[in-house]
Amino acid sequence: MQSAVIAAFFFHCCSSKHQPKRGQCPVGDESWCKFQRAKASNIVYQDKSLGLPQNIVNTIKPVYMDLCDRNLLKKCLHGKTQNPNESFNAILWQILPKEVFVEHQTLRLGAYIAVVQFNNGFQGLISILNEMGIVSGYYTIRGQKIFDNERIADSKRHSLPTAKTCRRKLRAIRKKKT
Repeated sequence: MQSAVIAAFFFHCCSSKHQPKRGQCPVGDESWCKFQRAKASNIVYQDKSLGLPQNIVNTIKPVYMDLCDRNLLKKCLHGKTQNPNESFNAILWQILPKEVFVEHQTLRLGAYIAVVQFNNGFQGLISILNEMGIVSGYYTIRGQKIFDNERIADSKRHSLPTAKTCRRKLRAIRKKKT
């Protein structure tokens, strides 16, 4: 079942009007695939998708299959995902908000800073400044250490079993309300 779903989504995304690959998509009027819905309704489907070039398909297929690994997907069940406040995307969007348009060079610089901050914390930025010939002062280094210590303490507090239980209870209460 899982492999059928994975194959259906992957090949659906790779499909084009010149190379249709929708044979594994679910059939019928209730299908999420527009082609299969049109086919079930006896309507001619006009595919406007160019699909993905074969070299791109060959490149992304191993990554796609790794992301669909059963062990990796099991980690996403029951709140065992990474804290969104600590995720790379949250760090990147804190530096470069999604709502603000920036030029390519600014985007790249923001992404580089986000990678350093995600991997090494705020203190990782100090080594970059030193490499650029900018000497960090006492208060800069102290401030970066404080930020890192607060981030680590917050992460530890959120990962405590009592905090997880509390979040589950709150989630259950919110779910009952809707």
